[in-house]
Amino acid sequence: MALSGGVLFGISGTVAAGLFSSFSPAELNQYRLVLAAAFISLIAARKGLMHHGGRFGLLVLQGVITAAITFAFFVAVERLGVGPGITIQYMGPILMLVWRRLVQRQHVPVAGWMGAVAAVVGIGLITGAFTADYADPIGVAAGLAAAVFYAALTITAEKLGKTLHPLTYSSYSLTVAAVIWLAVLPVKIPQLSIAGWLGVVWVSIIAMGLGYLLLMSALRHISPGPTGVAATSEPIVGTLTAWVALSQTLSMVETTGVALTAVGIAVVHWSIRRTPGF
Repeated sequence: MALSGGVLFGISGTVAAGLFSSFSPAELNQYRLVLAAAFISLIAARKGLMHHGGRFGLLVLQGVITAAITFAFFVAVERLGVGPGITIQYMGPILMLVWRRLVQRQHVPVAGWMGAVAAVVGIGLITGAFTADYADPIGVAAGLAAAVFYAALTITAEKLGKTLHPLTYSSYSLTVAAVIWLAVLPVKIPQLSIAGWLGVVWVSIIAMGLGYLLLMSALRHISPGPTGVAATSEPIVGTLTAWVALSQTLSMVETTGVALTAVGIAVVHWSIRRTPGF
């Protein structure tokens, strides 16, 4: 489930990049959340899984995080390109590593910190942080914000998954996020081709709807560690599909950065998987 969710999100980054000529990131994010919320909520309602189980406050918090992470993700993809934009988001697991060590006082293996350093160096190579040609600062900031929200989303989903069905908290979270974006942004209907609307359906229902549900469901069966290892397929799939569909090629340095980051994050997840209580 986690691997499938990562693949769907990876492809959606490329599809979204192809839609930015007709949508701003905020507008596409609004469509994405509204359609995904309607789709998942309909399924949850039909199965009688809409009761919040006394976790309404945490569900609202997860919805706010979802609204923020999806917007930050699209901004990063628009300004940095699909591969770099997606990859920076995966700094999130490193923040989870720090959370476990500093807040929960759990031991973190040396391999975990080594993986974190490798990932940070990889991010630096992707964004040009070590050269005079530093990447778009707004794009980098959006990617880092997405990383923070990614870590927070994983932590809240892990807590909710102990008492609620994935359809329940996915429905509430997506609905809260959709309401937020309907409140802050007027709805606009762009002139799109059939292919364009199919792209909207993909990023909304297939990626955000099914992909989100798959990742949330995975956290009920396995811990965030192995879930994250599988989900790191997202930047790899995103980079490959952007290369094929959009001709967004990476330099050798950027390619090295993507590979180093993916390996580093995998090591981080492997190490925290071995951490008691995680």
